Amino acid sequence: MHQVADRISSHGGFALFIDYGHDGSRREPSFRAYSKHTQAYCKHKQVDPLSAPGEIDLTADVDFGHLRRVLEGAPVALYGPHTQREFLAQLGIGVRLRRLIETCKERSKQEELIKSYNMLMGDMGERFQAMSIFPQTLQIDYSRSFEDVVVRQLVSMEHQELRRFLKTPRLPSRSRSTVDH
Repeated sequence: MHQVADRISSHGGFALFIDYGHDGSRREPSFRAYSKHTQAYCKHKQVDPLSAPGEIDLTADVDFGHLRRVLEGAPVALYGPHTQREFLAQLGIGVRLRRLIETCKERSKQEELIKSYNMLMGDMGERFQAMSIFPQTLQIDYSRSFEDVVVRQLVSMEHQELRRFLKTPRLPSRSRSTVDH
């Protein structure tokens, strides 16, 4: 991590880490043989880690909180860790999905897009964490909570919809210059 931070601070660039993980709040090790945290996958299904040696991927949750603590004081800016769901939402995955669906003519491909979105934002959205490192000169104040960002985004989208509505031609409304009794 220090080598990555040193490279970014002296030469610029960005690093993005996304993997199974947690924010550092978990205190026990993430990977132990036969523990509830041991995960082995074959064809996207969880299996016994010793059922087919060499053919099964073993995984362990990354402690992204530890990675962040390691880089405290380094001359770089850090973003995260955040869940994959938060990360993708902040990148505008919902807007991108809508645009793709609007331009896609085949119903089966639209359904596949929605299925993929649900996979990324569902269980995977909570189990994966995202963290990035970038030059300190690009530091942004991320002290606002995720909810603040989402609410502002939604309000902005509502304003855009309202502006679009106001630009569409409508039937003339009846004048209300006099009070009806």
